[in-house]
Amino acid sequence: NRPGKAIILAIEDDPHQVRMYTKALAQHTVRAVSTGTEALRLVTAEIPDVIILDHQLADGERGTDFLPLLKSDLAHVPVIIDPRPRLRPR
Repeated sequence: NRPGKAIILAIEDDPHQVRMYTKALAQHTVRAVSTGTEALRLVTAEIPDVIILDHQLADGERGTDFLPLLKSDLAHVPVIIDPRPRLRPR
């Protein structure tokens, strides 16, 4: 990663939202996963600078339930929780 370019982990199962994050944050490196399990696997290989966490993930997984597990190893990494309700059916 080059200086000044953050690694942002988007834990988001909506492809449209992932595209929006990637476009809005194009000056940074956006890594996207759709489940908490995938996120845990990814952060063992590369620690992000910021995490964007969807409130409701794939298969009914709640981002807020997953957050303590994530933060146990990454207490220093800021997390932004996206609390917006689903506007489109899955």
